[in-house]
Amino acid sequence: VSQSRYLNEYVNQYGDPAKQPQKLIYKNINKIQITKKGKKPKEDQEEEKKENEKKLTTAKGQTLKAVIAYLKSKGLPSYDLVVLFEDVKEQEQKKAEENKKEADESLPPFMTYYDDVKRLYDTNEPEKIRQYLINKLLITANCRNQDLVATIIKTKNELDNMDEKKNYIYVNRNTVKFIRNDYKTAKAYGSKITTTSDEKMANAARIVYQHDENHNLIPEKYWHQNLSRFVHNSTFKLGETNIMKMYLKHYNSLSQAKKISDNRGTSLEKLQENYNIS
Repeated sequence: VSQSRYLNEYVNQYGDPAKQPQKLIYKNINKIQITKKGKKPKEDQEEEKKENEKKLTTAKGQTLKAVIAYLKSKGLPSYDLVVLFEDVKEQEQKKAEENKKEADESLPPFMTYYDDVKRLYDTNEPEKIRQYLINKLLITANCRNQDLVATIIKTKNELDNMDEKKNYIYVNRNTVKFIRNDYKTAKAYGSKITTTSDEKMANAARIVYQHDENHNLIPEKYWHQNLSRFVHNSTFKLGETNIMKMYLKHYNSLSQAKKISDNRGTSLEKLQENYNIS
């Protein structure tokens, strides 16, 4: 949301802050009511959750930010408001950390989730099998949502003629190769291949291949819109970030953390910062 929206809300309710003493602005901001507009579904913001938690999201904090910027543009003082802004920022960060901790503690045990995943395979329903394969790749490759935009291939010729800017799932007998050329940190880490000898995963990939017209793991209509929502719904409304947290909590070992670091293309330091591992 742009700062202008918050500034306009303030002006509409209390008048021009450039003509008001800071003490009055301070009182007004504490009372302000911002008209809420439509938000993205929560599941569409999973990949950006950690960034969002660091931002000021209250009407008070955002309005302070907008008014301070406005006063500075007019060459007017904003010292008292800057102090208040820093205080609000600190409060918001503490609240975000509390909310994050509470949300993490409410997650189910990893094995409870994994049992649900295994049951998907037994349904013999093509879309449930697709769901099964999505979850298994998230678990075995520790990947992100965007990585799952992948095409299933079955021949050596297709493997040899891959587009080096796309992701593929190559299935050969009981072996699945998840080939990622397009992922968040590909420029730093290069292509990544996760190889799994798993009969059920290989069979699931063949079923998805057969029932998807374009042989895609994620239906093409979700590639550019609602990808996060599709994955969120496919993971029992957990999302890939929460699956990672559950996985790390369950295995709780340096060797697993290093494996995830390599699979995901991210440093151990980043994992520690974003997923609260020790």
